[in-house]
Amino acid sequence: MNTDGEVQLMYFLFRYKNWEPQKYKQLGYGSKKIVRQFMYQQLEDMAKEYDALGGGNNG
Repeated sequence: MNTDGEVQLMYFLFRYKNWEPQKYKQLGYGSKKIVRQFMYQQLEDMAKEYDALGGGNNG
């Protein structure tokens, strides 16, 4: 997705958490910061799970 990080985050929340973009937009600065860190953690966890299942193995 070729767009800024906030739009990418709103897409992630929409796609994986069923959040409407407006739900994120209404959050305060501190809450947005926490949500962003949770997203980074989930992406890291998802990548580890993918690798553990052999998804990162090319051979």
